[in-house]
Amino acid sequence: MNEPRLMILSDAAGASGSPGEEGWLEEVLPAVLGGARPGTVVVQLRHKDASARRRLRLAERLRRITAEQGQLLLVNDRVDLARAVAADGVHLPEEGMSVVQARALLGSKAWISRAWHGEPFGAATPDSMADLLILSPVLEARKGRAALGRAGIEAVLAGAWPADMTGEGRPRVFGLGGVSPENVATCRAAGLAGVAVLGNAATREGGLALVDALGIRASLEA
Repeated sequence: MNEPRLMILSDAAGASGSPGEEGWLEEVLPAVLGGARPGTVVVQLRHKDASARRRLRLAERLRRITAEQGQLLLVNDRVDLARAVAADGVHLPEEGMSVVQARALLGSKAWISRAWHGEPFGAATPDSMADLLILSPVLEARKGRAALGRAGIEAVLAGAWPADMTGEGRPRVFGLGGVSPENVATCRAAGLAGVAVLGNAATREGGLALVDALGIRASLEA
């Protein structure tokens, strides 16, 4: 089974260069997801300012699109919404519920992602048991935080885990903030398992360039 390497935030639908939400949902996103090997792309429904009804409709559409292309869907924060549309899991914000609480509600097979700013885990805490940690900001300042850069990413990853937490037991860490097709190699060389993006997935060309940079393009024979 393929492992996720790319997370696309749904706010890309409204980013610069996007053909608009409808065009992004019907043309851009299916093309990008279909261009990647199944199981290698995660779409995260954000749209935090949308009404509950609109988020439900978006979640239903994203569930259909991701399922058709064999990719994963996570819902930001709202475990109830994730359950309602049979999403693959949930992304927990920094002040959200714990990983343990989310897994109790969604089941042991659910994908649990959590926002992370690089604080070391002094022990194998519940939050260190997430499937994905989204480290930010990695290459561009974001929300008042300075970018880590390659050296900073390496330092964070080197000091993050307790001695008794082996490689296989650690969450995958994706980088968010300033990621582009041109610097994906820097992220990977620093030790990140994948990347999370918004603006650079606003267009078909940008999204597929990320797919190629990550080496997850679907084979022509598939």
